[in-house]
Amino acid sequence: MRWSEEVHLLLEEMRRVLQFLDWKAGIWRTRAEPFEVVKYVGSQHRSRAEALRAYALRQARIQEDLHSNFKSLWRVVPSLVISRVGRDPSVVLDLNDHAIKELSSVASFLRT
Repeated sequence: MRWSEEVHLLLEEMRRVLQFLDWKAGIWRTRAEPFEVVKYVGSQHRSRAEALRAYALRQARIQEDLHSNFKSLWRVVPSLVISRVGRDPSVVLDLNDHAIKELSSVASFLRT
């Protein structure tokens, strides 16, 4: 496989991991919602609902922290690739203008 294909696959995989972690955090937050509004009569049921809600929110936070850490670690990757390519991208990675624009868009996605 050519280097350019490897770079594209890597950047796409990074984007998808971040998107997945956002989705997973949202799932856990949704799982916590029913326990916010349910008012149980017995203290045993109330404490169980509070524990389930706390667990779901903790899992959501773990996914959000993973997202944040990965995004922080990966922020420099597109810029690093572009800097290594230099002025003539075809020499190192066989990247065309479209690929350079794609790298720039991934870089801006990781900055947000």
